[in-house]
Amino acid sequence: MKLSEEQIQQIDQRLIAFGFGFIDIRIEVLDHILCLIEAKDNMDFQQAVDLVFEEQQAYLKEQKRMTFTRIIGEKLPLKGVFTHPIFYVFWLVFFAIYSLLPMDSKEVLIKETFMLPISITIFAFFIYGLYFFTSKNKSMQTIRVFFAISTILTCYLYFITPLVKKLNNQWSVVLISAASAVGLMMYYLFFYYKNKNEKKFKSLLNS
Repeated sequence: MKLSEEQIQQIDQRLIAFGFGFIDIRIEVLDHILCLIEAKDNMDFQQAVDLVFEEQQAYLKEQKRMTFTRIIGEKLPLKGVFTHPIFYVFWLVFFAIYSLLPMDSKEVLIKETFMLPISITIFAFFIYGLYFFTSKNKSMQTIRVFFAISTILTCYLYFITPLVKKLNNQWSVVLISAASAVGLMMYYLFFYYKNKNEKKFKSLLNS
C-alpha cells in the first residue's frame, strides 16, 4: 500500500491527538507506523490505520512516556553552541559594534554593556515559553538549546562578569562580545532546529 501525502498527514494528526507534541519523536514514531500500515496490502487505508494503532497501543504509550526522559536524559549541547560557525559570525559582529560604540572610555563601555548578553535573551524566554505550551511541533533539540544557553549565561553572570571587570578593556570587550553572541544563538538555534525537523517531516511526506 503506497500512502499519499494527505494520508500521511492524517496519521500525523492522529499521533498529535495521541499526545506526540515533539516533532522529532513523532517523526520516528510516524515512520514506524507508516511501515506497518503500508505492509497491510489487503486492507483499505482506514482499516489498516485503525488496526495498526490498536496493535501498537503499548508501543505508542511507551514512546510517549519516554518523551520527558529523552529530553533530560541526554547531555546539554553546550559544545554545539560554540562549534556552530554562525556563533563566530555573531561574535565578530558584536565585537565590531562594541568597539565602535561612541563611549567616553572603554571603562564606560564595559560598565554599560556587560549585562547586555543577559538582556538579549529576555524576549527569547517568552518565545520559548509560548512555543513549549502551544506548539504541536516542539523540538527536543530546541528545548535542550534553551537550557544549554541558559546554563552558559548563568556561568557568565556569576563567574565571567567579575573577570570582565578585572581584565584589560580589550579582553573585556572580547568576553562581552562572546557572551552576547551566545545570547543571540538562543534565537538562531531555535529556528535552525525547527526548520531542520520540518525538512525531515517534508522528506517523509515525499518519500
